[in-house]
This record gives sequence, structure tokens and C-alpha cells, in this order.
Amino acid sequence: MSNKKEKLFDPASIGIEPQETAGDLISDKGLDEMQKAESYKLTFGIFKTSFWIWIIISMAMMATAELGDNTNVPLSVFGIIIELIDMTMYIFYAAKTSSKGLMREKFAKAWGKKGIIILYLALGIMYMSWFYSMSIFFRLYIGLVYISFCIVGLYAIRNNKVVEKLNSEE
Repeated sequence: MSNKKEKLFDPASIGIEPQETAGDLISDKGLDEMQKAESYKLTFGIFKTSFWIWIIISMAMMATAELGDNTNVPLSVFGIIIELIDMTMYIFYAAKTSSKGLMREKFAKAWGKKGIIILYLALGIMYMSWFYSMSIFFRLYIGLVYISFCIVGLYAIRNNKVVEKLNSEE
């Protein structure tokens, strides 16, 4: 697979040539394989931590917005936007890892079942209906979480197929 297909956005495609600068902290140019592996471990840990931090922040925003008699609409909207960005990154990570069969085996086997996807879809609908007294923003927040779980489940199914195909080729 070519390097261009691996990139999310290729600045060279619009005439911007890549430049190496002294201020490029997030770059693996000039690192040997051991340094790259260590750098990727650190990067993954930071990604995982930031995922949970942003989930907690968006939950806190939604909980704060729901307190009192009136819903704080701007806070709710920002909470949903943060959650949406976070879940998009989570789904994007699932898409990239599943395309190469790199999901953790235990995770992919557990989540890569149609029954799990249907269960999460049903739970999302059930929770959204249970919280009918909450604002539409809170119900939307819950719906986004469960839809994200369903999408990740679909990517887990794809991951399992990729792994199966790779194993059959060996």
C-alpha cells in the first residue's frame, strides 16, 4: 500500500511541500526503530488518556447543563461537540486498526458479534427513552455514545475478517 493512501490529508496534493523544522515535536524523522517504537507507545498512551479526559469533560458539561430548572443550552451544545469529536477520533482509530487487523484480539472477539451491536443499539434506545424527562441534548448525548459503540462493533467485525483472511494466507 502506498504512503499516500496512509495519510489522512496530504499537503503535497495541494502544492504544500513538507518541511522539517526544529519545532516539529510530533515527528519520527531521524529516529531509529527502537526510538520510533518507544515514541509510538508514548503517543498511544497519550491518545488513550486524552480520550478518557475528553469523555469525562463532556459528561461533566452535560451533567452541569442539566442541573437546575432550565437546561444550559450553550454548555449542552459544547458538551455534545466535545463528545462528538472524541467519539469521531475513537471511531477513526477503530477504522484504521480494523483495516489492518490490529485491534486487540480479546476486544475484537467480544465486540465483533452482530448480537453485541444489536444489544448496544437496544440499550441506547432504552436509555434514551428512560431519560425522557431530561433535555433533548442529554438524550442526544446518550444516543451518540451508543451509536459510536455500534460503529466500533462493525469495525471489530471487519477486523476479525481481516485477521481471518491474513491467517488463511499463511
